[in-house]
Amino acid sequence: MTLATIPQYDREQIPEQRGRAVVVGAGMAGLVTARVLADAFSEVTVIDRDSFPTEPIPRRGVPQGPQPHALWESGRATLEDLFPGFSEELLAAGAVTSELGNDFKIHSQGDFLAPGTERHSMYFATRPVFEHLVRQRVSTLDHVDIRAQCQFIEYLVDDDATSIEGIAIRNRATHCRASR
Repeated sequence: MTLATIPQYDREQIPEQRGRAVVVGAGMAGLVTARVLADAFSEVTVIDRDSFPTEPIPRRGVPQGPQPHALWESGRATLEDLFPGFSEELLAAGAVTSELGNDFKIHSQGDFLAPGTERHSMYFATRPVFEHLVRQRVSTLDHVDIRAQCQFIEYLVDDDATSIEGIAIRNRATHCRASR
């Protein structure tokens, strides 16, 4: 399998769902999940226990926030499919590129990997830069609500405990529910 054999994201292939989707966590995985769910659900709520800075600075609850992170080509292509123009925004936000195979070597299991024939640029930035740009894009979607300072407490299940009907969250000093 190569990047060339993986089809591009096609929102028309996402089956429409009823109700609301709730995503716990507004890191990269949660934000990208919310973006895809927004193509299927009429309402998507993302909760995170941290507050969100207005600038791309590390969040308290995110490990390795200030360290440089690499965005491999498959990740970049996926983010570009979901958020057209993302690569240019990333460079404008201060990310740098490096060519895999020419600019550095990868050492794995006792030896260097062969550079291969194709060259791919990798994008480097801090995690807050990546998250900030994706969070800005997701927050512009009409039916997505991103809530900061909401701590996940527990799942709310049906009487038989076979289906999740919602979640309980704590928003600062109040206790509230987010259900479908």
